[in-house]
Amino acid sequence: METGLSKREVEQRHAARHASECALEGWLSFLGHRWNGLILWRLSNGPQSFSQLSAGLSGITPKVLTERLAALTDKALAERSQGKGFPRTANYELTERGKELAAQLRHFYHWAAANPLSTDER
Repeated sequence: METGLSKREVEQRHAARHASECALEGWLSFLGHRWNGLILWRLSNGPQSFSQLSAGLSGITPKVLTERLAALTDKALAERSQGKGFPRTANYELTERGKELAAQLRHFYHWAAANPLSTDER
């Protein structure tokens, strides 16, 4: 037991630590999905149409892109708007929450670029 703390205080600290680890685990799992992080990264450069995103993400099907954009929208990381004119196009951009996360990913990107995993570490 930690020095000077009651059993209850130790349990509360353990519960708080576990809750924060679970939050991180959930977000890492979400971002670790094959396309979520990449779509978020593409949108960090500014609003894009569905077709721009599709063209910029090699190998993604329209169905999967639609599902992943819905997931990002559900998490309030991106928002969808209708373009003006004809034909109507769906445009996607990051919310403030999404921009905040993208800024953190940018830091991670720079760190990852400076510290690449070797094939033995994967």
